[in-house]
Amino acid sequence: AGNILSQENAITRFVARKLGLAGQTESEQALVDMLYEQYWCTFRNNGISHEGEHYSIEALKGLERRGGPRYQEMRRVNNFTRGERSLAALGVFEERLESSETGFLVGDTPTVIDLALFEALFELAEADNIPDFATRFDFPKLGAFLATMEARPRVRAYLESPRRMPRYSRPGYVYKPGKYSPRPSEM
Repeated sequence: AGNILSQENAITRFVARKLGLAGQTESEQALVDMLYEQYWCTFRNNGISHEGEHYSIEALKGLERRGGPRYQEMRRVNNFTRGERSLAALGVFEERLESSETGFLVGDTPTVIDLALFEALFELAEADNIPDFATRFDFPKLGAFLATMEARPRVRAYLESPRRMPRYSRPGYVYKPGKYSPRPSEM
């Protein structure tokens, strides 16, 4: 018998703790939680959608360069575009990586927030999205982070394995081709 967990964030944090991906110290664990909440509220649009008001790859596609305020300067209710809010969300993690001496968001090994950010950036960099996002929007740390995480042997092995869930478009969950994204019939 064990715990029955039903909420995505509770499950994510439980698994992160079990696998040693939640931070090594209490301070690191708090930072991981804080950054994961930031990711959830922006990149995942408060759990509602991967494409929404706080972060939108479609809105970013229409932009040619980085502009607008930092996320910390935006009021909760604002008149910024989805693209500006998306850039500000990315900027939070660019700034965090700028202050990191390890190349990871928290500590000296990957945590659950590193994996979450990697997944979001990997999707952003797909050929049908914005493969040059790091140079286009002047996010060198995010670009380096994406390359470093993708090159990690265990991450690479997962990406190339049939265990990886294929990309799909929303709504409707229709297969969408992409880097290392096997067709469901090939799995």
